Amino acid sequence: MLACMLSGTAFAQQLQFSFVSKEDALLTAQSEFKDQDVDYFLLNDYSRGEWSIFVDAEPMKGWEHDQKKITIK
Repeated sequence: MLACMLSGTAFAQQLQFSFVSKEDALLTAQSEFKDQDVDYFLLNDYSRGEWSIFVDAEPMKGWEHDQKKITIK
């Protein structure tokens, strides 16, 4: 039983290192919109190990314009 616990812990640690940090995900999205006044909304999906970033490239227009979604794994 101890071996199962140790292997489960090692597996969880491997998964933890494969996730992208919030800061790295945001930097990636910001690199696509340099010198633009945009709003970012981040959502972390822990079950998939990815970030969904909704980008509002025209924040002063309310809901009457297209939004962009970036998924970072």
